Amino acid sequence: MSSYPMSSDDATRARKGFKARPGRTAFESIITKKLYNDPEDSDEERQRLRSERDEFRSETEFLKKEIASLQIRVGEEQEKNSRFKHLADRIHSQMENKELFLSEQVTDETVKQNIEELMDSIRNWATLLGDEFSTTGEYRVDQKLLADYQRVSPAMWTVADVRRIWSNKKYRKFFIRGWVSLIICDTIFRSAPFKGKSPGKGEDFWIEESTLRGTFNKLEDLIYSKDSELSHRELNDWRALTIELITKLGKHEHEEEEEEPGAERKCETPFDELLDRLPAWVDDRSKEELLCILGEAVKLSRVLRQQRACWTVRFLPHYYCRNEEGKLVKKARTFAPDLMVADYVKDDSGPPPMKGHALLFVLTPLVCKRGDIRGENFDSEEVKQKAAVVLNTPTGN
Repeated sequence: MSSYPMSSDDATRARKGFKARPGRTAFESIITKKLYNDPEDSDEERQRLRSERDEFRSETEFLKKEIASLQIRVGEEQEKNSRFKHLADRIHSQMENKELFLSEQVTDETVKQNIEELMDSIRNWATLLGDEFSTTGEYRVDQKLLADYQRVSPAMWTVADVRRIWSNKKYRKFFIRGWVSLIICDTIFRSAPFKGKSPGKGEDFWIEESTLRGTFNKLEDLIYSKDSELSHRELNDWRALTIELITKLGKHEHEEEEEEPGAERKCETPFDELLDRLPAWVDDRSKEELLCILGEAVKLSRVLRQQRACWTVRFLPHYYCRNEEGKLVKKARTFAPDLMVADYVKDDSGPPPMKGHALLFVLTPLVCKRGDIRGENFDSEEVKQKAAVVLNTPTGN
């Protein structure tokens, strides 16, 4: 819009009733006619109209500047949104294809090495314990544990069988080695449910606060047990991320407590029930030494639970088969090459271990894995480390 003053020629055209020149607004034309077409108007009226015209022009110029400023801001915001969208696309792409979890994602070899080191610690402890006790026959056998004893030694069907094995130095070492491994697997190593299967009795004892631990484990059971549109990838991503956040929360709380002078942090001991399940002939000193091994197991269980893949450290359960009547009955396990590796053969001169050999002892757990670091392949489980077993002579011999 033009803002130049009206020339004398324009004023003359206005007095004669001609239209305003092109480029002038209708409002300016009205004002111009009013000023110059009526000679009887007073100077005061003309002054008022000029003032209104100037105010209109000033307001118009102000609005023009505001519109220009808003257009600049809109352009800046559009550019910013474009950058954010590009960044979001990159993050999404990276989340789909790379390891971007808060905790370190360890390799399969690292996991197997850590488990082997834990099993070696148990073996060394069991060996020393077995050498120290020459007789165990006078100790009471808890018959309630017979069913679990059979998971370690399928030959333990009666109290007499237990006493016979405990009285043999070599067998005593094998038994205590397998028994501690079973207790640790059932108590400390927890695995996420899969296709309606129970996660087992294990708890996340690295969460020292029992209420938080119980709440998280129940929530996990609930989420996995419900029919949901969530994929295995989403469920395991949730589990790994939530556990890492809980871990960081625990570290933060401990740091705050340590800053208070004289404050003593009470650490819950989750191993009382575990230690009570050891045979009566295991003395208090040996139990104290075992606590260090249990601490290693708790740390390892946390590392496994922080992984995007789903790791399971599982001691072999009871073996059931159907009898002639079609009923499920418990049966002694035999050697299965796809699940086991022979750690010791009773008759060294006999044939190599084959399917069907009777088991004397199960010493270590089965280590399995579902999924990978990319969040795929959760539908199948892969054996990463076989259970170590002790064999008797082949069945039927």
